[in-house]
Amino acid sequence: MSGHVHWKAIRYNFMKQSSSLYNLTQFQLKTLNSCCNSIYRRIFGFHKWESGKEIHFLCERMDLIHLINKFKLKFFGKLNWSNNCILNCCLHLLKQCNNLCRLYTRYDACVGDNVNCEIVYLKFYEVSAARIYI
Repeated sequence: MSGHVHWKAIRYNFMKQSSSLYNLTQFQLKTLNSCCNSIYRRIFGFHKWESGKEIHFLCERMDLIHLINKFKLKFFGKLNWSNNCILNCCLHLLKQCNNLCRLYTRYDACVGDNVNCEIVYLKFYEVSAARIYI
């Protein structure tokens, strides 16, 4: 189990330090998520054909895509409350971006809402539980 904790710490620190993750295409994100799932499968002794979502679900952890979404929503939430006029201008431009609108819509929120990070986990949990128990 200590391997799991170690991998979690590495992944978390890597994501916090790597702003380039926020500009990845959906294909690149899915590929990176697949690599992370492969690592989890190896740590827990799962086979390639077994779902990575099941591992995350059983460990009560989110996959990489949902984790990145959580960081994005948290970042935009903090930006929304900033007193810095340059950041406010940037946020105003970002609010007009389709990708940002899709991100908020995915979690049933409006752009600019302060989204509770728990919602991101609950959405992931919903999708994972539906796949596992079908």
